[in-house]
Amino acid sequence: MVPHQRTDSRWRLILLLLSSWNCCGALPFQAEGQPVVHCNQPPLEVHPKDCCQLPSLIDEELLRNCKTLYGGEPLQRKLIYERGKCFVECALNATGTLVGGVLDQAKILHVIVTATQNDPAVMQLFQSSTLQCFQTVGAGGGGASNPAGCNSLGVDFVGCVNIKNFVNCPPHIWSNSAQCNALRQYILECPQPF
Repeated sequence: MVPHQRTDSRWRLILLLLSSWNCCGALPFQAEGQPVVHCNQPPLEVHPKDCCQLPSLIDEELLRNCKTLYGGEPLQRKLIYERGKCFVECALNATGTLVGGVLDQAKILHVIVTATQNDPAVMQLFQSSTLQCFQTVGAGGGGASNPAGCNSLGVDFVGCVNIKNFVNCPPHIWSNSAQCNALRQYILECPQPF
C-alpha cells in the first residue's frame, strides 16, 4: 500500500467512526500546552460518540433495514468505506433528506430542529455545521459513485457535519478525558479531506 492510500484509509476510518458516526504529512504539530500531534498516527483509543454525547437525528426504526443491508458483520478494511457510503446513503434516503442523489437542506434542518428542540446549544451546533458543510461538500450531483457502489455525497456530508460537531462540541455534552482531547486535537491540527 502506498503512503497516500494508507493515510486515506485512516481518514476513512475516522470519518466512519464519526459517521456511524489525504490525511497527513509525517510532521508533528504542537499547540502551546498541548502534546505533540502526529498526523500519521490517529488516536483511535476512544470512539468519537463517547466524547461528544450528541443526540441521534435518525430514528432507530428507520436505520434497522440499512443496518441489515450494510452493517453487522465484520468487514475487511477495503470494504469499510464502501459499506459506510451505502449505509449513510440508505439512512439519508430513509429520512427523505437525500432524494435522487441530492441533499434536501430544508428537510435536514427540519430533522435537526425536531431532534434537538430541547437543547438550543446542540440545535445551533447542528444547524451551523450543516450550513457550513452544504457550502463545503455541496448539496448533490457531485458525489462519486460507481455502477456497483453507492454515492459518496451522503458519507462526505455526514462526515463533514460530524467532524464540525465534534470539534465544536458544547461543554455540557463533552467528555473532558485525555483520549477525547487528543482526538479533538488530532482533528483540529491535521489536514481534513474536505
